[in-house]
Order: sequence, then structure tokens, then C-alpha cells
Amino acid sequence: MEVSAKVVGAEEVINKIQKFNDIANSELGMKMAEVVDSVMTDAKYFAPVDTGYLKGHITGRVISKARGVVIIGQVRSSARYSIYQEFGTSRMEAHPYMVTAINKNKMLMLEKFKQAMDTAIEKAAVGKYYGGGKEGILTHTLAD
Repeated sequence: MEVSAKVVGAEEVINKIQKFNDIANSELGMKMAEVVDSVMTDAKYFAPVDTGYLKGHITGRVISKARGVVIIGQVRSSARYSIYQEFGTSRMEAHPYMVTAINKNKMLMLEKFKQAMDTAIEKAAVGKYYGGGKEGILTHTLAD
């Protein structure tokens, strides 16, 4: 018995996978920016206010490393005392504003990332990779 296999359209499949990767990175970066903006807005809303200094020093950014393989959303406060407000001290009660903002946006983050992946799949999925057509089909023959 002899088994042989031939991949038809392998180069097209590889190109489409790379296209998907590029689109997914772009879409995830855009959605991460939306999530960062929402968390930043909520952190400012929940931040305790005396002079407004803490609220005025809450910032957000998206960091992309290694061609978008790692996408980081960062919301932070550069006020020296922000950690004491967030977690409290032995003499001061905690006023959690950042953790509250993050918890409020957990579901939004999941929804945005799902939207990003759905969009990437939709944009990259041109042609058929299985079950018919001539692009990207693994064909095989069995002979005795």
C-alpha cells in the first residue's frame, strides 16, 4: 500500500495566515486603545479628589512590542501618593480607584478582544481552506 499527499495552495494558505496575524494585531491594538481609554476615564471618575492632582496625573497608553505580538494596555498615575490612595496605609483607609476601574471594564475588555478577533477572521478569510475549491486543499491518494 502506498500513500502520497500533495498540498495545493500551501503558499496561499501561509500568506492568508500572515494576513490574519497582521490584521489581528492591528485590530487588537485598536480595541486595546478603546479599553485603555475606558479604564482611564473610570479611574479618573473613581479617584478621590482633594486638589485634583491625582486625577490630573492618570494617563493611559498602548504599548506594542515585536510586530504587535505583545500588546499591553497601561493606565497609571504618576502622582507619588497614588499607591497610598489605592491601597491605604496603617493610618489611612484605602480609596481604590484603579482596581475599581479595571474591574468595571473586565467584560468590556473581553467583548472588545472578541470583536477584534471576529473582525480579523472576517477580513482574512478570503477563499476556502477546506472542504472544496482549489485553494489550500490537502489532497491525497491511496494506492494498493
